[in-house]
Amino acid sequence: MARLLIDRRCHLKRFIVYAGLFLVVLVNYIDRVNLSVAAGPLRKALDLSAVQLGYIFSSFSWTYIIFLIPLGRLVDRWGAAKALPAALAVWSLGGVMTGFSGSYAGLLVSRLVLGAGEAVTYPAGARVIRDWVPREERGFAQALMSSGQMFGPAFGAIFVGWLVASFGWELSFIISGGLGFVLAAAWFLIYHQPEDASWLDQAEKTRILAGRDISKNQSKDSGPAQPVLGSFLRSPTMWALAFVQGCGIYLQYLFVNWLPTYLQSSNSMGIMSASALTAIPYLFAGVTVISLAKLSDRILSRKTIANGGRRLVIAGCLCLAAIILVTPFMSSFWLILGVISVSLGCAASATSMNLALANDLLRNSNHAGIAASFVIFGGNLFGAFAPVITGYAISSTYGFKGAFVIAGILLVLGSIVCALLTRDPIDQQSEAEPVPAPAI
Repeated sequence: MARLLIDRRCHLKRFIVYAGLFLVVLVNYIDRVNLSVAAGPLRKALDLSAVQLGYIFSSFSWTYIIFLIPLGRLVDRWGAAKALPAALAVWSLGGVMTGFSGSYAGLLVSRLVLGAGEAVTYPAGARVIRDWVPREERGFAQALMSSGQMFGPAFGAIFVGWLVASFGWELSFIISGGLGFVLAAAWFLIYHQPEDASWLDQAEKTRILAGRDISKNQSKDSGPAQPVLGSFLRSPTMWALAFVQGCGIYLQYLFVNWLPTYLQSSNSMGIMSASALTAIPYLFAGVTVISLAKLSDRILSRKTIANGGRRLVIAGCLCLAAIILVTPFMSSFWLILGVISVSLGCAASATSMNLALANDLLRNSNHAGIAASFVIFGGNLFGAFAPVITGYAISSTYGFKGAFVIAGILLVLGSIVCALLTRDPIDQQSEAEPVPAPAI
C-alpha cells in the first residue's frame, strides 16, 4: 500500500509538466480561434471580403513556417526553460496587438507576430517530452499536450464569444492575449530539467532519467556528428511524416478558422449560439485524442513502438477522419455536426500520434526539437493554404461542401503515405552501432 501511494504521488508530480504543456497549447489555440469567433463583427467593421478574411487567417502561418525550423534549433540549444516563456510573451503581444488593429494592414502585422511566437510551441513541447517522458508514455503525454488544440478552441469559442458579445471584438483580443503573459511567468518560475527540479522527489527523478532513452553513442550534451538538417532532408521518413502531418492539419486549420463562420452562415445563428456549437466538435475531439493515444500506448509493445508500429494506428485514424467526404450528401445539420466531430477527433489524434511517431523513430534525442519542427513545418505549410482555399471555395458555387471534399481527399492520401512510408529510423548512427531494420 505504501509503495502504491508513492507511485501515485510520483505519477502526479510528473503530470505537473504534462499539465503545463497542455495549458501552453490551450492558450496557444485560444489565441488562434479568437479571430474566427470575432470574424463576423470584425469583418463588418473593416469591410473585409471572404477572400481577404482567408488571407488574414492564413497570415499567421506565414511567419510560423518561416521561423519554425530556426526556432526549433534554438530550442535544442537553449532548452524549453528559456525558449517557451519568451515565445509566450511574443505571441501574447501579437494577440493584444490585434485588439488595437483598425485596418487590414494592422491585422496582418498582429497575426504575423502571433505566428512567429507560436512557432516555438511544438518544438519546445517535443523537447520537454523527450526529456521528461519514458518512451512507453510518450503517446499519452503527446496526446495530452495536443488535446489543448481541441480544448483551447472549445473553451476559447465560448469565452471569446462572450467577450465579443459583452465588450466588443477589440477588447476580446486584449483580454485573451493577456492570458499568455501570466502563463509565461509561471513556466519560467516552475519548469526545470528533471535532474534540476527541486520539487521532484528522488524516486520519480530516477524513474524519469532511466526512461529518457538516450542511445549509447550519444551523451546528454553531445552534438550532431553531421549537419542534422541535411540528414533530415535526405530522410524519406521525415518527408513522409511531414506530408502526413500536413494532410491532418489542413482539416484542423479549415475548422479552427472557418467553423464558427460556417455555423453562423448556414443556420443564421448569433455569435453566442455559434460559439457554443463550435465547442461541441472540439470537446469530442479532445476526449478522442487522449483516449486513442492511451489505447495505442496500451496495445502496442515497447518494441513495436520503437520500430514505428504507431503508424498503423495513425493511418487508421486518417481513414476515419475522411468521413468528412460524405457531408455534401447530407442535409441534417445535427448529422453534419456529428460527422465534423468524428472527423476532427480522428484527424487531431492522427497528427498528435504522428509527432509521437517521429519521436519513436528518432535515434538522437538531442535532435528532438528540430525533428518536431520539420514535421510541423509540413503540417503548417498545408495549413497555410487551408484558410485561403476555403475563402475562395465559399466565394464560389462550391461553398463549404467543396472545401470539405478537398480536406477529405488529403486525409485519404495521408493515410496511404503513413502506412507505407514511415517505417525507417531517423538519424544516421555510427557504423559501430547500426540501427536494426523495423520489425513490422
